[in-house]
Amino acid sequence: MDIPVTLLAFSPAQTVKRTGAGGLLLVVAGMSFLGCTAVDRNGGNPPPANISQLSLNPTSVDFQFTPGGAAPAPLSIGLLGTAGDVSGLVIGTILYSPISSGWLAADFGTALDQTPNTIVLTPRPPADLTPGTYVASVPIGSTVTGVNTQYVIATLTVDSVAIIHASPAAVDITVQQGGANPAPQLVAIDNAGSGTLAGLAAGPISYDPSATGWLSVSLNQTTAPATLTVQATTGSLAAGTYVAQVPITSSQAGVAPDTITVTLGVNTIASPPVIALSPLVRTVSAVVGGANPPPQSIGVSNGGGGTLSGLSIGTTTYSAGASGWLTSMINQSTAPALVSVQASVGVLAQGSYTATVRVQSSQAGVAFKTFQVVLTITSAAVPPKVNLAPSNLTFNAQAGGASPTPIQVSVTNGGGGTLGGLALGAVSYGPGAAGWLSSGLSNTTAPATITATATLGALPAGTYTARQVVTSGAAGAVPDTMDVTFVVAPAQVPPTIGLSPTSVALTATAGGASPAARTVQVTNAGGQTLTGL
Repeated sequence: MDIPVTLLAFSPAQTVKRTGAGGLLLVVAGMSFLGCTAVDRNGGNPPPANISQLSLNPTSVDFQFTPGGAAPAPLSIGLLGTAGDVSGLVIGTILYSPISSGWLAADFGTALDQTPNTIVLTPRPPADLTPGTYVASVPIGSTVTGVNTQYVIATLTVDSVAIIHASPAAVDITVQQGGANPAPQLVAIDNAGSGTLAGLAAGPISYDPSATGWLSVSLNQTTAPATLTVQATTGSLAAGTYVAQVPITSSQAGVAPDTITVTLGVNTIASPPVIALSPLVRTVSAVVGGANPPPQSIGVSNGGGGTLSGLSIGTTTYSAGASGWLTSMINQSTAPALVSVQASVGVLAQGSYTATVRVQSSQAGVAFKTFQVVLTITSAAVPPKVNLAPSNLTFNAQAGGASPTPIQVSVTNGGGGTLGGLALGAVSYGPGAAGWLSSGLSNTTAPATITATATLGALPAGTYTARQVVTSGAAGAVPDTMDVTFVVAPAQVPPTIGLSPTSVALTATAGGASPAARTVQVTNAGGQTLTGL
């Protein structure tokens, strides 16, 4: 009797038992799959005894997959007849548990529909398949009456993958030329993926051509969460901007590195402390009634001179719709510091909610600054979102001088799924000049890095602006915008020796007294300071 089986509910060897009234119980690897139905093609008669049955070898296969890596290689199942060839071979509908259809394809190894043959199982796991174990049951049958359906059990194990996440991804340090070394800055190194992130290491550091050796870094431990200490040494550095790249790597297989950009600005004029926040907007997403989004970090640094201390979190104001859903904490009262924010989904309805958080200082003359957290509650899967840090770039140069050092911008996924198909839009310029900005992407899938370059050329003194949108080809992905300011200072006038008068006549009589002394005044007829006379 030929029994084609339709599996209605899956739970993971391979026998089919009649349960009465046409119902079947499919038993696979010791696990029962209830709700099967049977169709009797033999009119109630037992199957002919001389009918060759299907024989599978092996009857089960295992696949291993690491997200972000290559799909597992296909495996073949030998297909023979027990008492001669079996014709009319067919592959039924593949059944999955848990319900995550489509990760497996099954095809005959030859174009013939009879034994001997093979079944080729090809895993096609989607990129967003979460870590765990997945089982598929592949029915192989025949249109010949009396040939029983056989099953191949395929098991796919999706490995846990750790992801290095550095926050902040960009560290800005400002010091005075010849002054004391700045305070160490801290960068949080977390696991944004799953499993355990171990074997962490920092370096080697790469520098821009202007200077090397001015930065040292150290990790407090090799397992996330960890803290990276960043220490800049001023030494004899001239006034200017210096950039270094610090790679964070893991000895674990399959873990991609992350890069921290450290920018050191050496100023010649003392300036007061200024609160600098990066980024100014953090966007997080969640699903109605779902889990809270991961905590987010905001870097607090001193964008001016001196020491920025007395830091604290001020008031938090909310947009219309809901309040009290955000908690903010600062890890220390002296810059550099990190503000940690946690959004709580609670009973929030679908919609967008904004909270504005004030970061303040008790130091006199230091103005407070604010950043925003935008929480988007959806009823469906969260789309990818382009997050740029920093998103506001400022270049400084002097007319007639050298072009400023390029700035590195970190591109991360602030939403769900995979952020791929990254692209840079056309640059739009403000009034004054165009064509001075160029940029390039390190790769098209986040995390990635944008290198932004401002070319001075013959630009006169002034302030120039440009804007560039960073997009993604992923479905529903949200773009982000990079705003760039180029400040060109007037050229400095060099010092010039000025003499007055420029000629002196001395008269004397032979054998007489020496002539009277005359004075020539030496002045600076140019700019800056005239020394070394």
